[in-house]
Amino acid sequence: MNIRTFGLALALAVTGAVQAQSRASFLTPDSFSDIYVTPGAGAFEYILSLGPNPTITYLGVDYDVDLVFGFWAISDSGDLAASGVAQNGWGYHESFEDLAGWKNPSKMQAVHPNEGLDFSYAAIDTSKIDLFGVHLRVVGELPDGADTAHFELVPEPGSIAALLVGLSAFGTLRRQRSRR
Repeated sequence: MNIRTFGLALALAVTGAVQAQSRASFLTPDSFSDIYVTPGAGAFEYILSLGPNPTITYLGVDYDVDLVFGFWAISDSGDLAASGVAQNGWGYHESFEDLAGWKNPSKMQAVHPNEGLDFSYAAIDTSKIDLFGVHLRVVGELPDGADTAHFELVPEPGSIAALLVGLSAFGTLRRQRSRR
């Protein structure tokens, strides 16, 4: 292999690695189920867990999720001001101030159905977290022929509707109390 070919191969590998861990690499699924991110006991702690039958629907096709091996907080406005360290056998990763989290490319300590892991940031501006994202492996092949991809975990419409109903009810009660 000559130096020019090696340089091109190296540039492509670095570009691929950067793209795979940037905000733009996260796909938006049609829906997902049995994939959860919940606040932990600590101020900057989150629990990533999978229920018994995690699925993701992408481009109208349902996929069973085999495992998750990456977890990130994502900011659409940037500057999460996050820091962290490796934990659970996963390496800590930040990119362009718009995502911060952990990855485990070897998949040795991945999260499988009915499992979960806690992750604690040393610091993070929680007001800048717009959503979370995961790198997961599905059973079968995605449209690009691969079995892994980065996906956003956008709240499902039902969850958003429930939140809006709750906020509306709270607003109504507050107005009624202020009139008395």
